[in-house]
Amino acid sequence: MESELRSKIDELKKFLEEKIQSLKRELELYELLLTILELGIEPEVRRIKIKPGEKVIEIKSSKGLHLANMVIGKDYIRILPLKRISYNSLAVKEFLIRYLDGLKKKSENELNQDTNTPFDYEVRVEDNYIKEIFIKNAKDIIVDELKILELKAAIEYSFQ
Repeated sequence: MESELRSKIDELKKFLEEKIQSLKRELELYELLLTILELGIEPEVRRIKIKPGEKVIEIKSSKGLHLANMVIGKDYIRILPLKRISYNSLAVKEFLIRYLDGLKKKSENELNQDTNTPFDYEVRVEDNYIKEIFIKNAKDIIVDELKILELKAAIEYSFQ
């Protein structure tokens, strides 16, 4: 009797483990489907036009989802989200904007009045969603791979 009960318990345990794995896989597929649908909301953002001399860096989430494109020009950076990112989200307002403001303040403090123009940025918003972040006078960032990685990480964190 006890061995039958043990066998049934083992069978139930195996069933539950398989069901949990199945549901986890199903959740992953639903999240992927949602991401695909969100990307379809603003297809014009995905069709970016690249000018000669520009390079594009894809910004992906830790799960590998393509969140945005960073277009790097001679002295500017354009950040183009691939999904709807609310300008008023906590991650954008409290992290990304503060990060960019910090870069701007540091640039102003280090400014050589004769030769440089200060770093500046503009967040272009439409219907409360970020359409583009345009960073002007960004040569100090562009020439420093570590600063590019920092900016990329800040965007990744804010756009997830």
